[in-house]
Amino acid sequence: MLASRISKYSVFLERTSVRAQGAYNWDGALPLLRKRSAHLSIGQTRCILRFALMDVLLIFLKNPVPGQVKTRLARTVGDGEAVRIYRFLLGKTRQAALEAPVARRWLFYADQPPNTDDGWPSALFDKAAQCAGNLGARMADAFQRAFAAGATRTVIIGSDCPELDGEQIGKAFAALEEADLVLGPTPDGGYYLLGMRQFHPELFANIAWSTPEVLSQTLKAAQQKGLCACLLQPLADIDTEADWKAYQARCRP
Repeated sequence: MLASRISKYSVFLERTSVRAQGAYNWDGALPLLRKRSAHLSIGQTRCILRFALMDVLLIFLKNPVPGQVKTRLARTVGDGEAVRIYRFLLGKTRQAALEAPVARRWLFYADQPPNTDDGWPSALFDKAAQCAGNLGARMADAFQRAFAAGATRTVIIGSDCPELDGEQIGKAFAALEEADLVLGPTPDGGYYLLGMRQFHPELFANIAWSTPEVLSQTLKAAQQKGLCACLLQPLADIDTEADWKAYQARCRP
């Protein structure tokens, strides 16, 4: 029943020209849909709107190969332990992605998607390889591909933030109902999550990647473009042994 309603109201939104210039007019979409579907609750209406307008979650990850993942962590704990920890982080990321209320989940591998089962079911996750270039170029390409495929709100995450859950990802998409941009800050000056409802290539240009300036430079670029940005709760990535031990300490009862 819900699937048929999603299809029905997707057509309705297109025919009423709610979508314009590659992004949906969120101020107009919900009232129009509410008027057309007065018999539904606000929660049901928002659910239909979310799936009809196709929220897309992008996930950057690597295959867990010794010597190629968590290299900073591996310097002190060894390659084997770094891979074990990264597999744990992948599991946390997968759980969060499956809990998130999104229409499509798209994996972008740093190398190539494996030919064998890697724990990410193809029925639930689209899979692709990241393009060449620095982190900014690769994220920009992933966002551009998502919007070209019909995404209306897109959020990207990595695979090294174990305290990120599906609820927090859902909050990111919800923030995009009003904000142009949403970011999840990390204590080291970067971000664990970035979301937008329209592609803005300026957010990936002239950023000093892998430095404490990433978040501030991204926010400055957004301000210069006149974008409204929303910040989520800060969460820590796991990059070093100290990060890992701090996370374990926070998880102790």
